[in-house]
Amino acid sequence: MRLLGESQQRTTLTLRPTWQAIVKIEQATGRGIMPLAREVVAGEPSFGTCLAILHAGSAAAGREISRSTLGELLERTGLTDVENLLKPLATFCANAITGQRNSVGDGASNSGKPVSPTGQSDIPSGVMQQ
Repeated sequence: MRLLGESQQRTTLTLRPTWQAIVKIEQATGRGIMPLAREVVAGEPSFGTCLAILHAGSAAAGREISRSTLGELLERTGLTDVENLLKPLATFCANAITGQRNSVGDGASNSGKPVSPTGQSDIPSGVMQQ
């Protein structure tokens, strides 16, 4: 996943959907992972949801980045960037709720291909078709 940084340079992030990351996301948002995943897959995540996923997922992948820095990157990238934000977040959520522990992002070892909550190779609705 590549977020837009200062001077229009992209910052590469890898997200790992560990159980610890999932709990941190749920605590930060006050919502369970299932409704959050539906929100992201539908292409309608809130800024706070995106920030919580980026913060917890990148920390689980071994890269501690402050919420403030991630907020600035997210603000520059925008919530409508399908390729660099929405698809990787949807893949992260799908992997989290299906028990997949594949990392998501440019530094990830998997193909980055989304897995749906039913185990299918593609998520059939929302952002995944854009």
